[in-house]
Formats: sequence, C-alpha cells, structure tokens
Amino acid sequence: MAAKSTLYRGFIKEYFTKGIMKPAEIQGAFLEKFNSTQRTFYRHFSKALEEYSATIVGTPETQEQRIQRAAAEVRLNEAVVSRNERLEIATKIARGTVRRVNDQLIIPTDADRLRALDYISKVEGDYAAGGNISFNQVVLGFDPFAQEPIEVDAETED
Repeated sequence: MAAKSTLYRGFIKEYFTKGIMKPAEIQGAFLEKFNSTQRTFYRHFSKALEEYSATIVGTPETQEQRIQRAAAEVRLNEAVVSRNERLEIATKIARGTVRRVNDQLIIPTDADRLRALDYISKVEGDYAAGGNISFNQVVLGFDPFAQEPIEVDAETED
C-alpha cells in the first residue's frame, strides 16, 4: 500500500474512532488537508471503512475454525456427565447395586445410599420451596426447636 493511501485511510479512521461515520462530515476536512478530489476521498473512505469494520468485528470465522470449535464443543459435552446419567448413577447407588471396579466389588454403604437418595430428591425438586420442613412441623403441627413460633389453625371448642 502506498504511503499516501496509508495516510489518507489513517486520517479517515481517526474520524471513525471519534464516532464520525458519515462521509459528508469527513469529506470537507479531508479535501482541505490533502487538496485532492472527491473521487479520491470516496475511494479511500470505502477502503478505510472496510478496514475499520474488520478491526471492530474481527476477522470472519473460516470453515476450518468452525469445525475445530464444533469438535471442541463435542469433546466437552462428552467429558461432562449429563443430568440423566448422574441420576442413573445415583439411582444405582441408592438401590445398593454392586459394581465392579478393577477386579474389586464395590457395595454402597447405608450412608452412601442415603446421600444418593438426598441427591436424587434435591435434583428432582422433592424438597419444599420454603426450605426444609421437619417431622414435627408436618406431624405435630409445631416444632419445639424453631426460632419463631409456628401458627397452627386449630378448631376452638365452645
């Protein structure tokens, strides 16, 4: 690229960085400074606009780059266990299913089974929306360990 072309486009790009994008607003200063024709201005304006747009937006993604990005996403998805797979594993643990790992039998303990049941309940949304509800709140209608008293609708006898 010739030195004059670089100078012309640099001048126009300065206006772009200031937020002035209309050719009519740049043309007067350009023609006054460089003493050139309108044709020269518009030729360099269009090239400067293309260059500036490429720096703002970035270079377009090639077909090879799209294939590489898609392959990386597939590898990532295969590496992460899906929700259904996690629930399937937790269900097997909760049922106490024995599994073999490197010639060893692994039997889930009662604690493992309870944790798996707790996890399944949490994922499936079996817990109350307001937090945990204790046995005393459900069965007795009050919780002696609660910080605030719980109001219970009771029938009054006359």
